[in-house]
Amino acid sequence: MFITLKPLGQRTATADQVIARLNKALQPVSGITLYMQAAQDITIGARLSKTQYQYTLVDVDATNSTTGRRSCCRSYKHCRS
Repeated sequence: MFITLKPLGQRTATADQVIARLNKALQPVSGITLYMQAAQDITIGARLSKTQYQYTLVDVDATNSTTGRRSCCRSYKHCRS
């Protein structure tokens, strides 16, 4: 689901403040898990997820995909620290 906020000049809260307020108000609702994040101005691809960043690795050869995935994971582990 997408929610469009009024332009910043017509509201007093940032997108992150709106998200925080909605999270607090919706905590008592049982049976749902809600992940909200402000949409970026530039979006590449059309997939949405509960994470801020994600990658999709595609290859017609499954061996290449597996090798590429392992390489990306190794690189990511070095960047995190």
